[in-house]
Formats: sequence, C-alpha cells, structure tokens
Amino acid sequence: MDFCNNSRMEDRRASDREKDRLWRAKNPEKVREYNQRQYYKDIELTRKRRREYAKNNPARVSAAVRKWVVNNPEKKRAVNRRARVRRLSAEGNHTIADVRRLFALQGEKCAACRCRIYHSGSLKYEVDHVLPLSKGGSDYPNNLQLLCLSCNRRKTNKTPAEWAALHGRLFV
Repeated sequence: MDFCNNSRMEDRRASDREKDRLWRAKNPEKVREYNQRQYYKDIELTRKRRREYAKNNPARVSAAVRKWVVNNPEKKRAVNRRARVRRLSAEGNHTIADVRRLFALQGEKCAACRCRIYHSGSLKYEVDHVLPLSKGGSDYPNNLQLLCLSCNRRKTNKTPAEWAALHGRLFV
C-alpha cells in the first residue's frame, strides 16, 4: 500500500510556490529588505557564491550587465568616474543627485561655451573637475562643473587659470 501520494505532494509544492511568487510580487520592499539583511549577514559567503555563479554562467552574467548598462547609463558613468577617482587616490565623492542638481543650476548649459547640454545623445554633458584630479583636485560636488563633450576634451587637465588664459579671459 502506498502511503505517500507523490502527485498530491507535487501539487501542494506547486501551489506553495505560486503563493510565494504572488506574495513576493505584492511585497517588493519586504523582499528587498530581507535580501539586504541576508547579504550583509554573511557578506563573504554571498560574495563567494556570486563569484562562483559568474564563473559558471559567464554568458548570463554578461547579458545581465549589458542590460543594466543600457538601462542605467547615468549610473554606469558614475561607476566609471568613481573608479577613476579611486585610481588617482583623490578625496571626496559625489552622487548622481549632485550631478542632477548641477545640471539644473547651470540651466542645462555647458559651463564654458554655454551651449545646450543633454542627458544623452551627441550633445550629452560630461562631468568635469574644475581643479583636475591629476593636479590635486577633489571629487566633492563643489569642484564639479558640467561641460559639453568638445569643451571637456579641450580642457583636459588644465587648471581654471590655464583654461581661462587659453580663451583670453585672464592674464597669467
């Protein structure tokens, strides 16, 4: 005589999984908080598991990263800027909110030539350090300005005095 009806157990498991999926869809904040707690509970173990997953699933991870970059271009640019700041051992940091505030303060115009700048496209802004990182500048928001692509490429790592002298605005 069969005391365990496997098909009934499978139905119950499927039903429980569906209820769990629906609950997660209705409670994304609770799920996010739980996941964060678990992540920080044993961060080294989590990182190890993620490294193993990335090693075993390179195509899936690569596709996910490409998708994230396409959906978050501003965040990707911020990640690249932070990496550069760390490489140069500069102090300070800024957030995307600081850059957006600067965008509004500058009236959506390049700080140098005053042409219109945008969040994306060929006329998108670039974050420039007024006093270059390579010459001791910081990454704090008060050392930032938004320039169009051509102005930022011409400025490179010039100090404000060098940049102004180049445009005949200041005699050094």
